[in-house]
Amino acid sequence: MYRSLKPLLFVLLAWTLSPLTLAQSDQELEGRIGLGVSNIGPNSTESISVDWQATQATSFEFNIGVDTAENNNYLEAGLRVNRNLFIEENLAYFLYIGGAAISQQVTGINKNGYGIDAGIGGRFFLNGLPNLGFSFRGGLKLVSTDEVSFRTAFNFGIHYYF
Repeated sequence: MYRSLKPLLFVLLAWTLSPLTLAQSDQELEGRIGLGVSNIGPNSTESISVDWQATQATSFEFNIGVDTAENNNYLEAGLRVNRNLFIEENLAYFLYIGGAAISQQVTGINKNGYGIDAGIGGRFFLNGLPNLGFSFRGGLKLVSTDEVSFRTAFNFGIHYYF
């Protein structure tokens, strides 16, 4: 299991040691909150998402996703921390790390566990739509319910910033 954590530890190390090359941007999000949707989890469950840009360098994203399909229920609630690497006029690249609590029921069997993910992503805005942000991220995810699995993850999101 420790061998599978090496990529996550590498991303965490790169995240903390990375020099921030933050340029001044027309798209100031510091202190703003974005409300939107994203897809999370191994089944790409759609989730309600709140993104808070705490500082120019750091943002926090809370997600909660629910699927109430019969014999295949799924609930995931988690938090991601994004650390901006580069900020351009309508685009920002970031490293992220996150964790989530997972509860699912498959054919009547309850499975509870956690997920940890890390990787790189970006957020961009279209000209003329200064409050509507689109995000994407890709990385690795460790999921532990009844067994531990390691997988790739790719997520999309859209947020309106107030």
